[in-house]
Amino acid sequence: MPPEARHCPACGSKDLKPLGKGRTSVVYEYVPAFFERQVHVQEVLACTCGQGVVTAPAPARVVDRGEYGPGFLAHVVTSKCADAMPLHRLAQRVERGGVPMSRSTLTDLFHQSAQVLLPLSSHLLQVIAAAEVVWADETPVRVLDVKKTKQGYLWTFLTQTQQGEWLIGYRFSLGRASTTPRDVLGGTRGALVVDAYTGYNAVTLPAGRVRVGCWAHVRRRFFEALPTAPEARVALDFILALYRVEAQARDAGLVRTEAHRELRQQKSTPVLAALRAWLEEQTPLHPPKGPLGQALSYARKQWDALTRFVSDARLPLDNNRSEAALRKAALGRKNFLFVGHEAAGENLAGLYALVATCEANGVNPVNGRGHGPQEGRPSGSGWRVRQAGAVRVRSDGEVGSAKRIAFGDYRASWEEDFRRRVGGGFRKLSPSMTRTWEWWRSRSMAALAINGSPKRGGHSSMARLEVMTVLLRS
Repeated sequence: MPPEARHCPACGSKDLKPLGKGRTSVVYEYVPAFFERQVHVQEVLACTCGQGVVTAPAPARVVDRGEYGPGFLAHVVTSKCADAMPLHRLAQRVERGGVPMSRSTLTDLFHQSAQVLLPLSSHLLQVIAAAEVVWADETPVRVLDVKKTKQGYLWTFLTQTQQGEWLIGYRFSLGRASTTPRDVLGGTRGALVVDAYTGYNAVTLPAGRVRVGCWAHVRRRFFEALPTAPEARVALDFILALYRVEAQARDAGLVRTEAHRELRQQKSTPVLAALRAWLEEQTPLHPPKGPLGQALSYARKQWDALTRFVSDARLPLDNNRSEAALRKAALGRKNFLFVGHEAAGENLAGLYALVATCEANGVNPVNGRGHGPQEGRPSGSGWRVRQAGAVRVRSDGEVGSAKRIAFGDYRASWEEDFRRRVGGGFRKLSPSMTRTWEWWRSRSMAALAINGSPKRGGHSSMARLEVMTVLLRS
């Protein structure tokens, strides 16, 4: 309470005392994330005999001799797979925080992450294939080719465990043939929830998985026929009645139980019988090539697959789950347009699977925790360079702190040295010469940000700065 307000509004007395805990208000503020440079120093011990030298083991890294930690790699993967952000745009965002970054570097990190996580994404597909009920769908993805692009496909396969957890897998292929479903689900038994695409026949006929139809596809066809055939509203009402039964089971907590199956037998079976009679009645009355005629034909041909959910409570009414799993891919397709080659598509599919599975189960793919900011760390999509202490690794395995090295200190020292050496000559340069200088300087700053000194690649950066200084002086 400010001093000028410490008086009673009724009597003017200044003898006030606290009343309760006070009024609490909440304000949400954005705190940008930070890019941290960690220096690991391995302790080296020499024997007094002068012949033996022992070096402490290097800290574990995601990629051998890699200079980027798991947190940075997770951010790159999540930005592209969860946020559908092209890598060149992510590189621009990192550079805005003061850290030089190129798209090629992020591309290498993305594919290296996919290779490291390949055993996990492959095992995820194997677990899904072993499940009793599997959802599947596919969507086109453009693949870069010589002077043009060609068509590829991203397939999704998912299932739900007994505990209610969703497992989502992806597979990339250059064609839409039945090869991919056969590779993933070949030789397995159970139910497969798909649309009417014949590419899945390889794993459903003659003795494979039981095919389960999608009522959402049926409804979509009748809805599209409404403008030319108002009687299609009758089919939509029947389908709505089926979904109302599912909503009743969900509200009562009966989903995937024996009571759910009994509820379907009691209420959904009469609706299906009435809809079947209506389909048989309407089929002769409409041209087979018309919108309503095609909708009627689709429903009649898929009738056995569409009605299997009545006898098994585990089977859903539609394939919306797999279509929702492909929405991220559809958004990414609009943002980064295509994948570079077949291996890039396979890497993208593997990382899509891990990120999508995390998000479907409420796990943050960046830090492996539940959704929300990571405790003790700022959250956000921005970047800022933070001064980080070096980490000294001793031969006994313990870790101690060492000197602090800040990228900002190097940036300031280089710019100060440039002004001292060149003076006002920079303003007299031609535009092309100015751009050349800025490019060399950004490369030098990148080497210093990674290495912390002119060593290990910094010698060339130092030489470039000296050459540019001579050119500027002349």
